[in-house]
Amino acid sequence: MSKKRFKTENEFALYTIPLILGGIIPTEYKAIAEVPRSSHSDHADLLVIKPKYKIMRFVEFKLSDKKKLNAQIKRTERNTGIKTIGIINREHENNKTLYGDQIIGLNTFSDQEVDWLCTIFSSNYYWTSIYDSAYAMMYWYASLSMDTEFNNAGAKNADCETLYIYFRRAVKNLNYMLKGNIHIDIVMGMFRGIYALSSAQKHMTAALKK
Repeated sequence: MSKKRFKTENEFALYTIPLILGGIIPTEYKAIAEVPRSSHSDHADLLVIKPKYKIMRFVEFKLSDKKKLNAQIKRTERNTGIKTIGIINREHENNKTLYGDQIIGLNTFSDQEVDWLCTIFSSNYYWTSIYDSAYAMMYWYASLSMDTEFNNAGAKNADCETLYIYFRRAVKNLNYMLKGNIHIDIVMGMFRGIYALSSAQKHMTAALKK
């Protein structure tokens, strides 16, 4: 079978993401592109959420450089505490376990490669619970008012929102769930470590004004 190559990571992501989401149907999911992983202009390629199980994982894409992809995976996990896998458009030995190997190779898009991709995403192994990461909890509450955006995932026109926008959205949705009884102590407890107290208070005030 011939190799399938892409000119850009965007093209690769757009081709691959429907295969990923097809692998977790009929499980309800959300997929959001270009998600901020720090307070700087630093974004992960894709966040996939399984609302039914309250779990999520990041996905990073690279065309060929496994070293850079591994570094990207580690940076995303270090910044957010959320498990991350990489997908590369090159030949790669797709092991039957993700222990010590978080990269999936899609070289020819053969049935075997696609089946393995779907297996990885249909399984609930190697995902992060919203209760295991403050970032996961924040993304979860922020996503409650966001639609699935996989059609734009990895595309040039995908919105690159900042971390504070996600934080404010999460605070606003949490306040709705609490029927207007939110308090800064609750915010700091649930989204601990993302912002210092003064910054969290500023963003909470701004979120509740809207």
